[in-house]
Amino acid sequence: GSSLVLREGGEVVLSRGCVIRDLPARGFLCPGLVDTHTHAPQFSFTGIGYDLQLLDWLNKYTFPSEAKFKDSAFAARVCRNAVARTLRNGTTSCMYFATIHTDAALQLGRIASGMGQRAFVGKVNMDRNAPESYCETTADSLAETERFVEGML
Repeated sequence: GSSLVLREGGEVVLSRGCVIRDLPARGFLCPGLVDTHTHAPQFSFTGIGYDLQLLDWLNKYTFPSEAKFKDSAFAARVCRNAVARTLRNGTTSCMYFATIHTDAALQLGRIASGMGQRAFVGKVNMDRNAPESYCETTADSLAETERFVEGML
């Protein structure tokens, strides 16, 4: 295999497919960005509703959109878009908030991993301040959170 010889005399063995690039004299290397607060489900309506107060925006856009995450195809499409857009903009590590839907949250983790992004994904737990159809009982929330954690390990 290939190796990188260090000026200090050491040597690092490179993994297969690793490419070394020489930067131009005035070039620089920018590390990947870290985003610590991203609501992946909201990528389906980015930039919409800025004229609304928060609770009106949540009721008009967020809750109806996030309720659609029970459909795994819809969830996958939005999650792939969210991960692709953050990666395209240099975010190599991201903390994602998902929805109350355990399978969609697990899917977000798999998508981020599959696209090469380091991600910390959280399942949302909601038992109030949302439409009844978007709330969980405490018992359901605990059970689904345990299932989520087990699925992510």
